[in-house]
Amino acid sequence: HRDLHSFPTRRSSDLIRLGTVIAYLKTEKVYQRLERWTVEEWLCRWAGPKVYRTFAEPLLQQKFGEFSSHIAMPWFWSRIHLRSRSLGYLQGGFQQLYDALAERITAAGGTVRLGSAVSSLEPLPEGGLLVSHGGKTERFDRVVSTLPAHLTIGLTPAMPEDFKARYAEAPALGAHCLVLEMDRPLTNTYWIAINEPGFPFLDRKSVV
Repeated sequence: HRDLHSFPTRRSSDLIRLGTVIAYLKTEKVYQRLERWTVEEWLCRWAGPKVYRTFAEPLLQQKFGEFSSHIAMPWFWSRIHLRSRSLGYLQGGFQQLYDALAERITAAGGTVRLGSAVSSLEPLPEGGLLVSHGGKTERFDRVVSTLPAHLTIGLTPAMPEDFKARYAEAPALGAHCLVLEMDRPLTNTYWIAINEPGFPFLDRKSVV
């Protein structure tokens, strides 16, 4: 937050409100207090409409498009509260983490199967689930799905109706990231957020 001096507005009151809001979000530990607000509603109330339009709205529009005005405030809280200056990448890439995790699972007696698409999940009356994948069916005690909720619902026709009603129509947004491998650092900063309206990309990251 050292770059507040370059904030586009010259009004000291706007800078003070923005700084105060950021300080509050950094120290607020209970995100549930913010759940009834969208980012737009909360920032417009506490930081002011001008700060919202200049500071947050361009970022939200570039990231979420037509859904930008519907983003819940806890999402924005997490971007302020949980960020630190110690972010970085594993030297050698994240694949080594996935490989190590697979090795630990195998060593503990588990099995890692790649490239086996799940086509359906069927709860059993006696407990557990039948999982159809790769042309065969197996029984498992429990299933943890990391798919978007509406895709998990599509695979599980017997999903409780109240769960379907809450999540079946929830929009899920994907992200496309371009990764460039360079022979020198682009910047000495891990993350640069760009809130310039009309800019061709949202933010950039570099590894030093």
